[in-house]
Amino acid sequence: MTTKTSTQYKNAPYIHDHVGSFLRPNALREARLNTPLDQQLADADFELQQTAIKDIVSKQVALGYQAITDGEFSRKWFHADFLVGLSGVDFYLSKGYGFEGVDTTAEDFKIGGKVAFNPDHPFFKSYLYLQDLVKSYNDSSIQAKQTIPAPSFLIFDSGRTNT
Repeated sequence: MTTKTSTQYKNAPYIHDHVGSFLRPNALREARLNTPLDQQLADADFELQQTAIKDIVSKQVALGYQAITDGEFSRKWFHADFLVGLSGVDFYLSKGYGFEGVDTTAEDFKIGGKVAFNPDHPFFKSYLYLQDLVKSYNDSSIQAKQTIPAPSFLIFDSGRTNT
């Protein structure tokens, strides 16, 4: 068995990476909290989101990042937005988590049928927007990156609470 050294990866676009999540600006965070997972942001909040994405892309480029994300500003949760966008995954309102003295988001998803590709998945539109922003820098050393959850999130997190 041979072990590859970092010099063998010199043609890769980058050697290190970041997950993709950044803290949302407060106004966008509030807009996301007030919009159910299965609904699109209102027009004014969508514009706020797009501006926040432009800003976070600019910051990543300025910092020398090579894998550029939208900061996950185009979604409410890291995993749930992607999973609810698949065919066969259903959104529903739940009781939330039962932490004493804390109200938690009462949104969840469950497998409601055969899980399948959705050609209208909202992540396609958000990725194309990110890709256009990244291309506008005319810098071949950077590329758009879209994060998605592992399949285990669907299996182990769906239907975590009673309806």
